[in-house]
Amino acid sequence: MALNRRLAFKGFPTECTIVQCLKLSKFIHQQVDLLKLDIEGSELQVINELIQSKKIRFIKNIILEFHLDKIPQRPLIGKLVKSLEENRFTVGFSKHLGKPFTENLWSNALIISACRTR
Repeated sequence: MALNRRLAFKGFPTECTIVQCLKLSKFIHQQVDLLKLDIEGSELQVINELIQSKKIRFIKNIILEFHLDKIPQRPLIGKLVKSLEENRFTVGFSKHLGKPFTENLWSNALIISACRTR
């Protein structure tokens, strides 16, 4: 649904398709050195589910892409950072440079990295 909202906002035609989803926590049973998330607007939901299931304790490092479209996403960054920091992560940010080998050097995505502190 998040991807459809982003595409519709940009004027692209959209179509909803119902797909079966599984919770990431179902697959985490031991230490994960790096979790990379690029899930088009559902990052906060997945992080919160990992926290609720207590599987976040297995994650050492997280890298995720967070889109800064004009859709009201910016307040969610604060919630995401707070959730990670409350679960012993140090959080850093960098700007996504866009696609390589194209004239579009900047995208509207923020790369968030989180490292477990203890």
